[in-house]
Amino acid sequence: MIKSMKELKFIDIGSNLTDLMFQGIYNDKKQHDSDLEIVIKRAIKGGLDKILITAGSYQETVEALKICEELDPKCELLFTTVGVHPTRTKDCKVHSDDYLKRMKDLIRMNSCRIKAIGEFGLDSDRLHFSSMKIQEKYFEKQFELLEEFCLPMFLHIRGDQDCYSKFVRIINEKKSLWIKRGGVAHSFNGNLEQLKMILEMDLEIGVNGCSLKTQDNLNIVENIPLDKLHIETDSPWCDIKPTHSSYHLIETHFPQVNKPSKWEEDKLIKGRNEPIKIIQVAEILFKIYSNNSKFSFNQFIDEIYKNTFKMYFKAI
Repeated sequence: MIKSMKELKFIDIGSNLTDLMFQGIYNDKKQHDSDLEIVIKRAIKGGLDKILITAGSYQETVEALKICEELDPKCELLFTTVGVHPTRTKDCKVHSDDYLKRMKDLIRMNSCRIKAIGEFGLDSDRLHFSSMKIQEKYFEKQFELLEEFCLPMFLHIRGDQDCYSKFVRIINEKKSLWIKRGGVAHSFNGNLEQLKMILEMDLEIGVNGCSLKTQDNLNIVENIPLDKLHIETDSPWCDIKPTHSSYHLIETHFPQVNKPSKWEEDKLIKGRNEPIKIIQVAEILFKIYSNNSKFSFNQFIDEIYKNTFKMYFKAI
């Protein structure tokens, strides 16, 4: 028997709570009042024990820290990362030593909250934001943060085989800096060969709705060892849609309104993902793994929780 959501315990390793959708702004237009506090309270009721707020720039980390302090003053639920997303690396100011110094200062002053270096990595699918040459240069530069701080990595890797090969080269060259704490390749949606490349480097894998769109995705995800698996929502993105091959595996659904302008406090908004929906990712994965797993659903969730707690929250 599956526990009630109140009895389940999840860690969402990636939620973009700084996104303007949680302030009621969609495509630069105000549709409703900020409901971030309501979203967080709903997440707690849904079993969220910890949420890692994804940051892809210095300013996003500052914004994430503000959210943490306002909504979780005891430093028990909300945490964040510090790093520069590959699509943000074109901005010349991030290449300055001063920018790196300010990120280091954030880590020193917020050791309770900052639990990972990232989101950083490579992305050949969106080169219109930043060239691969620039991405590579600043991906490597950010490892200077790991020279001083023993934190795990929150990694971004998306693109073709050449992009993955560059990613592997850099990760392996910097291995002495990260091997003690490891890291997670979040929002994985690569092929089987790319999955093996990541696992062979002793990295772990984060799965969300974008990892579960097609039948090929599902066939690949089942090859992730359970002790290397983490779950996330990447909210407000990566919602699992009825067109996804995994949708029929979901058991838990939530009342929702069809448009942001129709906002209601006790309902979700169609197309806007939230941390509470992490249970849907868990339900899909449990069914994918069920043929090769001896665990009940509750045990399965506990195993994933242990993986993430060890990676991001266990003191060393």
